[in-house]
Amino acid sequence: MLTLGAYVDALRRDSSALADAAERDLTAKVPSCPDWTMADLVWHVGQVYEFWRQIAAGQLQDRSKVARRERPADPEIVAWLRTEASALAEVLAAADPSTPVYSWSAQKDIAFIQRRMPQETAVHRWDAQNAVGVPEPIDPALAADGIDEFFQLMMPSDPFTVERTTVALESTEGDAWTVTAQAGVELVRGARTADARARASASDLLLLLWRRRTPDGIEIDGDRSALERFLAITDLT
Repeated sequence: MLTLGAYVDALRRDSSALADAAERDLTAKVPSCPDWTMADLVWHVGQVYEFWRQIAAGQLQDRSKVARRERPADPEIVAWLRTEASALAEVLAAADPSTPVYSWSAQKDIAFIQRRMPQETAVHRWDAQNAVGVPEPIDPALAADGIDEFFQLMMPSDPFTVERTTVALESTEGDAWTVTAQAGVELVRGARTADARARASASDLLLLLWRRRTPDGIEIDGDRSALERFLAITDLT
């Protein structure tokens, strides 16, 4: 995991870049988020910020206590996003990570929010930039932490059985993960023997896990179908 300061800095940086991209064209289609325009993406991210800010600030245990708002008009929606991002960053920077709060995961403390929000922002910043031009890669340290978080939070939580599949991900920055899926998921930090081995930047590996890119263009050794089989079981709902 990164330091709290690094998470807050990443949240501020990527939310600002997301807003800058959105200002270029709110009507742009977002290819990585089917059926969304840029304005829809901004609305989604702003709602997420507003929700988790209230959870953290109020130390809420019940999500039903969160107040909801109507969607701002498009001319004001980016300014609203910037305001929500700044308010969320201030709350998270001052919060005790160990404070118990609601979350949808097994980790029910503010540390969950302090990590999840910059990770969510980094991927959606990429979505926004991709919609209007060439997207910038995700910061390598943040991306490596995002891969850790993905395996910890986004793998199926209910028991399942699939053909035994072991996949290794190796980042060009030096990090590695080996994941075996069969009756559940087993994660080992580091490179081990695997059915398929994918090598790319940490940013590209994280975007692969989040379905923002395909295995095309990524260096793959071994059985590509094993990698595709593994990607198909990850829980992105």
